[in-house]
Amino acid sequence: MLSTQTAKAPRGFGFRLKVFGIPVTVEITFVLMAVLLGSNRRADAAPLIEWIGVVLVSVLFHELGHALIDLLRGHAKFQQVIT
Repeated sequence: MLSTQTAKAPRGFGFRLKVFGIPVTVEITFVLMAVLLGSNRRADAAPLIEWIGVVLVSVLFHELGHALIDLLRGHAKFQQVIT
């Protein structure tokens, strides 16, 4: 049987914000993976925090590209989730 309902992912821990009016959710798993991948940088906290910021901004711009395409195609309701 075919269904027209879309599956919704369970909501985890994270934080929500709006970027250019687009709702964005950054889940804790994203932050944990960024920490894990950047943990071999140095023992100092500053380079690790910079790494997390650069990864977050890079992924955010990528996901905003998806949102822009959705907007141009006429999809009125969308939300970007960074996991």
